[in-house]
Amino acid sequence: MKIKKARKDHICDYCGRKIEKGQRYFCERHFCKEFDYDFEETICGFDSHIHIKCGYKQKKHKERFEKFKLTCKHKVNHTEYSYIPGECVMQPECQVCDICGEKF
Repeated sequence: MKIKKARKDHICDYCGRKIEKGQRYFCERHFCKEFDYDFEETICGFDSHIHIKCGYKQKKHKERFEKFKLTCKHKVNHTEYSYIPGECVMQPECQVCDICGEKF
């Protein structure tokens, strides 16, 4: 957790609002590897800035969603298809819930 002191423009990644001077926020540094067409490896880094309130909201959202998945009624679903062995035709295999991802 940090407190903004400088006049740099930081924007919250969740809500898109500017982090004002004196506000507390979370700052995480992320790194990734990229390969060019010449197979040269470059390492890139970026900062993630999140308001304290937005961070807690996101954490609570994940916890609520995990509780909801246990009681999901599977109202929004789609059919998954698979190939018939030895043929070029697909057949319905099962229904998949779009919310919790459970197959039935």
